[in-house]
Amino acid sequence: MFGLPVVLNFKILIPFILAPIVAAVVTYAGMAMGLVAKPAGIIVPWTMPPIISGYLATGGKISGAVIQAITLVLTVVIYYPFVKLMDNADLKEEAAEEVFNTDDKKVIS
Repeated sequence: MFGLPVVLNFKILIPFILAPIVAAVVTYAGMAMGLVAKPAGIIVPWTMPPIISGYLATGGKISGAVIQAITLVLTVVIYYPFVKLMDNADLKEEAAEEVFNTDDKKVIS
């Protein structure tokens, strides 16, 4: 949350809201159609890595791991353009700052 940073960053607000909704809808649709096993009532610790936790939560069904892998890929696809825009903006800012600092050094010399 604080590493990207996501907190108080309006550039990342859209994927922050959209990605969990898409993941929930895809998972629900998969379970409703019978493609993905429903949770077996096993409480998996929150520290369990994705894909493994899907496998365990569905009682050892591979479909739980597969749906988690699919939602992970979808989430990355949703976030990527926004993170790339942030990266490009930061790169421009760093380049402008570097030009300012090099010009400043030339004046002092």
